[in-house]
Amino acid sequence: MAAAYKAHNCALRPEANQIRFTLLSEPGKRCEILASTNVALPASNWTIVRTVTNLTGTAPVSEPADAHPRRFYQARQLE
Repeated sequence: MAAAYKAHNCALRPEANQIRFTLLSEPGKRCEILASTNVALPASNWTIVRTVTNLTGTAPVSEPADAHPRRFYQARQLE
């Protein structure tokens, strides 16, 4: 079963039109970053926005702040 990780140091940077956060996980793990406009949906209904290989245990992630007025993110470790 894949482990779920929480984002850390979340920040909205409107001047750069970006949402930035830091992914914390075990070093060397690959994680999917998922997004949804509805936090209540099961993870299987969230959109995969990218895959990150976290080489050091902390990996910066940024996404363009698009037309969604509210967007939620989660990370899921890959096997």
